[in-house]
Amino acid sequence: MAHQWRGVIREYYDRLDVDASTPIITLGEGGTPLVEAPALAKLVGAAEVYLKVEGMNPTGSFKDRGMTMAKVWTNWVSLLYLPVLGSSLSGLSCASKRTVPIDK
Repeated sequence: MAHQWRGVIREYYDRLDVDASTPIITLGEGGTPLVEAPALAKLVGAAEVYLKVEGMNPTGSFKDRGMTMAKVWTNWVSLLYLPVLGSSLSGLSCASKRTVPIDK
């Protein structure tokens, strides 16, 4: 049975460069569904092909995952300059304004 997705930082805590002092925040990013693509599987000669539906992230972009981590890193420095545009900027601004601290 699938579990309730807890956001990228919590789900991959043991694989990221974070520790007990790291604020764990989430927009609900990641955990997007896998959808079977039988026509594509047939086209490429594979038994099964699945596609991630990244448009189901909060800003509609796969970049929400990275921007959540970027927001965490901004808590460790006094100034961070990120030359971002488009969906990266959207993800970072959402992470900065709408982050939800969760228990570790």
